[in-house]
Amino acid sequence: MRGFYRVFENGVLVTESDNLITTAGKKLIADYLAGNASSWAGALAIGIGTTTAVVSDVRLDFEFYRSPVTGKAVSYGTGTGGAHVITVKSMIDNTISGTIYEIGVFSDEFDEKAGAGGGVVISIGDSSEPWYVNSSGWVENPNTPDTTNQRIGNDAVLLGTGNYRLTGIDLDLSAYSSSDLFKFAMMKISGTVSTLAIRFNTDDSNYYSYSPTVATAMSGTTYTTSSFAKSNWTATGSPSWSSITSIEFITTGTNTYIMDGLRISDTDTNNPSYALISRSVLTTPVPKVESSQMEVEYYVEY
Repeated sequence: MRGFYRVFENGVLVTESDNLITTAGKKLIADYLAGNASSWAGALAIGIGTTTAVVSDVRLDFEFYRSPVTGKAVSYGTGTGGAHVITVKSMIDNTISGTIYEIGVFSDEFDEKAGAGGGVVISIGDSSEPWYVNSSGWVENPNTPDTTNQRIGNDAVLLGTGNYRLTGIDLDLSAYSSSDLFKFAMMKISGTVSTLAIRFNTDDSNYYSYSPTVATAMSGTTYTTSSFAKSNWTATGSPSWSSITSIEFITTGTNTYIMDGLRISDTDTNNPSYALISRSVLTTPVPKVESSQMEVEYYVEY
């Protein structure tokens, strides 16, 4: 059995990439054939991660968009060496922009068993979001957005030394367990970061905070995706995970860095009917701009 992806933009093939079918994916396909699972390919996801695909993968490195499968087809004897081919198709919405580094097929659009704790993108680190800096009071972030290093959206929010805050949010993260992961996509542009603290605020006096190792969160001047368990955050005052109204980044040193994305991922829900079937890391990342029509097709030869 061989699988691979093809990405089309406005009807033109722009890349093809071989996949790795996961261990959990092979099991779920077998369960589907035996009538013990309702779907084996229900959604396609794209992400910005670059870690090498391995058979034990259960999620993308950093997923930022997922869409339902819009069609499946079978052709007989048209594959390599006369193999039969199953084709799975999905469209990427015209409003989505970013750069595709990884692609995956999931058995379903979401894990019904995980429910509200199944994983979600919290921020795309975009200048269209309400970012503020504490400079004699909270004022709109004056830094020019980064349009060179972003992978999610049209740009990345540019931050510096001090307190920067994403406001205007109303998050209920109470369904996530202590082992679920906050995932950050960040990059230091210049300078030296001495310390980094990340807060999830209920209000100014009540918040959860964590200070990850700077070298882990921002590896030199390399674009980095870092994961930290929810259990790492400690409470000040009486915050509530069911009522997070802002997220704050606090640094010391002389630095400029981007925050390009933040999501939370479920890690501990055991649902045998839900799995990452296949994952592929593209040799050459594919840009997706707003208004472009992009279709991803997944092919399985057998």
